[in-house]
Amino acid sequence: MNHHAIDRLARRVAQGYADPSWFAERAGVAQESPKVRGSTGWVEFYLLRARDPEAFTPLYSQGPFREPRPGGDLTLMAAHGIVRDSKER
Repeated sequence: MNHHAIDRLARRVAQGYADPSWFAERAGVAQESPKVRGSTGWVEFYLLRARDPEAFTPLYSQGPFREPRPGGDLTLMAAHGIVRDSKER
C-alpha cells in the first residue's frame, strides 16, 4: 500500500542503526548511536515477509532478541511461528 511505505520505513529504520546521519540531518542535531535492544525484535517478524531480507542482515545479525512486553524470546517466536492466542487476553 502507498507504494510499499512500510517497506521504506523498515529499511530506513534498519539503516539508521548502522548510520544515523540521515536522521541527524533531518532533525538538525546529532543523534545518539542507537543500541539494538529487545524492542528491535520487530526485525525477526518483518524478515518473514520482507521483499528484500538482505537489507536487514546487519540488524538481524545482532540478535537474538528478547523483550518481555511482547512475549519474551522474539527470535524463538519468529522461528517457530509462535504467536500469542488472542483468546488469552
